Amino acid sequence: MDEEEREALDASVMPVQLGLTKVRFRILKEHELPSRMMPRDVTIRWNSTYDMLVCGSNYHTALNII
Repeated sequence: MDEEEREALDASVMPVQLGLTKVRFRILKEHELPSRMMPRDVTIRWNSTYDMLVCGSNYHTALNII
């Protein structure tokens, strides 16, 4: 994919990204949860799986709605 095609793709996806962001923030606000990034599972970090699962369990209501 060349630069022009990538820019066209980014422009076409932007409305969807903005819509999902608004939905995410609305759901978090309704359930009184702070906005944060979910930790990622990293193979070389021994505790990352646990951190990801704890975050998922704390946000399970919002994740199920999304």
